[in-house]
Amino acid sequence: MQRYPPQDTMRFEDKIRCLALCFNLSVTSWIRSRKRNADVGGVADSRHLLGLAVDVVLDDPGTREHFTKMATQLKLEVIDEGNHLHVQEPRF
Repeated sequence: MQRYPPQDTMRFEDKIRCLALCFNLSVTSWIRSRKRNADVGGVADSRHLLGLAVDVVLDDPGTREHFTKMATQLKLEVIDEGNHLHVQEPRF
């Protein structure tokens, strides 16, 4: 069954909106300047610099597994960084 819009043509920000509509979450970081990225200890080639990564905190930590599964279905990578989830477009 084809979903609309097809997941492989959805923009990153639309995927994040989709997740935000399904989960109670807060975005704590999205687009960063190089200085801010360095100040918070981000890697030099962080996807935050391109606006292709977000850090989110879920209101209900018990939904992490479900969130990760849905994000993966949207072809996003999820990295559990302990106090937040880092969600990004995969590198090719």
